[in-house]
Amino acid sequence: DGVLRRWVGVFWTSSKRLHTWDPRHIGRLYFAVLCVYMILGLFMLVFVPGDKLLVTATGMMYNYALGFSCLHTLVINCTLLPRELQPKLWQKTGLVFGAIFFLSIGILATPSPEQYGSSVFTGIVRELGAVVSAEDVADGRTLVVRAPVTSSLTGTGDSVSVNGCCLTASESNGSLLTFHAVPETLSRTTLGAMRVDDLVNVEPALRAGDPLGGHYVQGHVDAVGRVQSVEAEGEGLRVFVEAPADVLRYCVEKGSVTVDGVSLTVAEVAADAFAVAIVPHTIAATRMTGEATTLSALRPGQRVNLEADVIAKYVERLLPEGRAEGL
Repeated sequence: DGVLRRWVGVFWTSSKRLHTWDPRHIGRLYFAVLCVYMILGLFMLVFVPGDKLLVTATGMMYNYALGFSCLHTLVINCTLLPRELQPKLWQKTGLVFGAIFFLSIGILATPSPEQYGSSVFTGIVRELGAVVSAEDVADGRTLVVRAPVTSSLTGTGDSVSVNGCCLTASESNGSLLTFHAVPETLSRTTLGAMRVDDLVNVEPALRAGDPLGGHYVQGHVDAVGRVQSVEAEGEGLRVFVEAPADVLRYCVEKGSVTVDGVSLTVAEVAADAFAVAIVPHTIAATRMTGEATTLSALRPGQRVNLEADVIAKYVERLLPEGRAEGL
């Protein structure tokens, strides 16, 4: 109600057209502003992802209202009141600083476009997809993946992780997602070897307010590894993956690594490989669909997409030259 009254005051006193209205009809303006806020509220509830972002957007709107209300009060009192009744200098200064303060908070709280859809992932697979079509074209490869849950959350241009590779959806049609993989992507991942009916781990991009259940995953595959061995370990699996030195240097025991889009904890590091312990939950089901991930079907000799923990790369980059090599 306070926000609505502030906007009504701003509109009523600044519009010559509204001055021609019967003052008894000012309620119409109040309810018109109320309807606008209701529509905005419903829009935010439906389309704004995450409770935190929703609270941020609401606070932004309130601070904008307070900021404009300060300016409105200053202008009205300095133009409509007789000089002897106009605010003192300290009062004017207070209103100016109030407007600057609230508008600044509103600007700082305004969500950027990136906050509504971020092309990063968590490595927590949402859905087991199936390749419907894999067609080689002149400038790469077109992949069509059946993933109904992810497709319902994805629009054209959104990012999706497919077996750990960040791809842009060129089309979302029903349960199908269409992607185009460029030659650079095909040369660095296993996407070039995918065939119809192959199963893939699918995860939509992380959105502001979503829980970060795994670790920070970019979807930028560092290298293709090869499964050395798969051994039963209780109800889970212990998998050794052969990896190049550029990936192994970022692998540490109890650290994170992404294998075919799944966030895993490094259990052991050898000279040419690392081991991960795959827990029964990762084997048995994904978070949303209850379907198994592709890790349950890993076999020796199988090629997998690998991504090292990006935080380790940043740490290495920030260390003085030479010291990183020593570590």
